[in-house]
Amino acid sequence: MPNGLLAALFLSLSFTGLGVIYKYFGGAGLAAYLPLNAAAIYAVCHFYPALRKRVSARHIRWASVGLFGFVALAFVVLYPMANAGIFGAGSDADDALNLAVGELLAGRYPYYPQTYLENPISPMPGAVLLAVPFAVVWTSSLQNLLWLGAFFAWMWRKRRDSWDALFFTCLLLSSPAVMQQAMTGTDLLANSIYVALGCLWVIDSLSKDQPGWKGAATASLLGILLSSRAHFLFVTPLLLGLVARRVGWKSAWSLAAVAGASFLAVTLPFFLYDPASFSPLHTSSKLGLYNSVVPFFSGIVLTIMACVALLLARRVARAEHFLWGAAVVLAIPIVSVVVVSTIWAGGWGLLQSGYGVSFLPFAILAAQQRLSASRASLTHD
Repeated sequence: MPNGLLAALFLSLSFTGLGVIYKYFGGAGLAAYLPLNAAAIYAVCHFYPALRKRVSARHIRWASVGLFGFVALAFVVLYPMANAGIFGAGSDADDALNLAVGELLAGRYPYYPQTYLENPISPMPGAVLLAVPFAVVWTSSLQNLLWLGAFFAWMWRKRRDSWDALFFTCLLLSSPAVMQQAMTGTDLLANSIYVALGCLWVIDSLSKDQPGWKGAATASLLGILLSSRAHFLFVTPLLLGLVARRVGWKSAWSLAAVAGASFLAVTLPFFLYDPASFSPLHTSSKLGLYNSVVPFFSGIVLTIMACVALLLARRVARAEHFLWGAAVVLAIPIVSVVVVSTIWAGGWGLLQSGYGVSFLPFAILAAQQRLSASRASLTHD
């Protein structure tokens, strides 16, 4: 595996886990975590080609079944314990979605209630609608399991390689933040996976350099998926740049209009019903909390995100480029907050690093595509 790819995986996986490790194990745990994680990633990636040759695809399929069986069992056992406060205060993200879905199904405005931690409901309407079937069955947190399965299935279907699908899914799950959010029911993991996959579905739908009805259908779906968390909108310039390279600017803007119309159709009715109570609008401005530390912090970070997205959009030629670019753009606010909160707190302000789960699926999918391309190039040569 190329050294640059190893470094990217180490940085992405390590950063997202910093807050969880520091929260439960302190500075000593953090000092051990970084070198041990680096060694583990290097060893696993170094021996991966040899393992591929020694273990049959049939065994890998059984290992995949075992992995998802373990994750599902862990969720069934640990999720109720996390909700009971055994591991601390827990997360109210699942409570927010469950409340919103309950209010929506009862014919009431979903953004009036507050969670048990007295927080407003932050998921955007698309996230609420997508959580409905899971909340009806039991809890919105079940969607993490479904989208983890979709993450695995997309890689397997794309390359017909169960080895890569299992390997990179395990890499995603190796992040302490991913496992914590999966077990506590935080929806950021599901949001991140389905937005990343939604973008790839749009790219894959462009057959014979024409968008067609499949392109319009996937663009419409993407609009709904983007109505989950506002910061995902910053990856759209990158996607637009890649689509324009494939089908031309006229068709690209047509697909963007379809996605935009879908986004507005889902989001705007909830906003217009009661703009003052549309809580996602208020909770999405968390960057503003740091304006007292760094003047105009939120504006600076959002401007940087937009500029980087526009600059990278000019260089996006393949899906892999889009995925790496999206990961970089989505990492900007989280890294900025961690750095500023660390300086502000006079110590390690790492608890916000868990929000790195929003860019991690993009980075993992990009790494999988890079490795597949490198392997194909060697085979061709």
